[in-house]
Order: sequence, then structure tokens, then C-alpha cells
Amino acid sequence: MSERSDPPPVTVIGAGPAGLACAIVLARNGQRVIVHERRSRVGARFHGHFQGLESWSDGIDVLDELTSAGIRPSFEHHAISQVTAFDGWGGRHEVRSDKPLYYLVRRGPGTDTLDHALFEQAQASGVEVRLSSSIKNASGPAVVATGPLLANVMAVAGG
Repeated sequence: MSERSDPPPVTVIGAGPAGLACAIVLARNGQRVIVHERRSRVGARFHGHFQGLESWSDGIDVLDELTSAGIRPSFEHHAISQVTAFDGWGGRHEVRSDKPLYYLVRRGPGTDTLDHALFEQAQASGVEVRLSSSIKNASGPAVVATGPLLANVMAVAGG
């Protein structure tokens, strides 16, 4: 009689929105998931900064997309349907839409943040999150979700 062995857990490297969302979906579909986050807390890279969850590029509202994946938008979010954009030559462009272009969300370790909401949902889904856990190589199935090193867009509110 041979022993049946359980499949290895899926290793997710990075506990940002992509890593935690991936972990939630995997866990809710029966996978054992271990998330490794090199910082001592989820959202530590941000300090209450705002970030936009883009919602204009594919015609599907990003909050509906999250909900369809089983992720509740339980974080504070504000729909933005009008922006002023500047091109590389200083040209000003007013952009408006009937639907949200993006949702402004707060990032960081606070209770109303995207990071905290995803962390709570991951834990409730059975995901093991290991903080202060730096991992370079994973054996078995793995997802690298370390995010960008630098911001690619900055915005400043004018008066």
C-alpha cells in the first residue's frame, strides 16, 4: 500500500496586492499557500499614501473583477472619473468618463487600507503569511509578486 502525499504548498513571494490576491484565489480553490513578505508587516512600504486601482483599460470595473475572483472590496475606495493628465511635452489633457477611470485607495498597514483588507481576507482564507521572511528561491510551485521598485506615476494635487 503506497502512502498518498499531499502536494507541496504554493509559495508566494511578496505580500502586496498582487501576492495577497493571488494567495486568496489559490486558497479558496483548495491550494495550501504560504506567502513570504520580507518586511515586518504588510503594507510597510507605504505610509497611508494613495494609489489608484486602474479601471479604464479593459472595460471591466476593477472592483467587479475583484469581486468575481472572490475578493471583497472591504477597503476604503473612491471612484475617480475625471483627471487632468500631462504629456511629456507639458501638454494638458482633461480626461472624463461616465465610469470610474480608477479608484483611489489608501496603502499601508492601517485598518482602512487595501493592504490590510487583503491581508485579513488572506488569513481568513487559510493563507499562511510569514512576515520578515526573505526568500530568493522556492522549491515547488511559486509565484513571484514583488512589485515595482519605484513608482511609475506621481500625482500632486494643486490648489
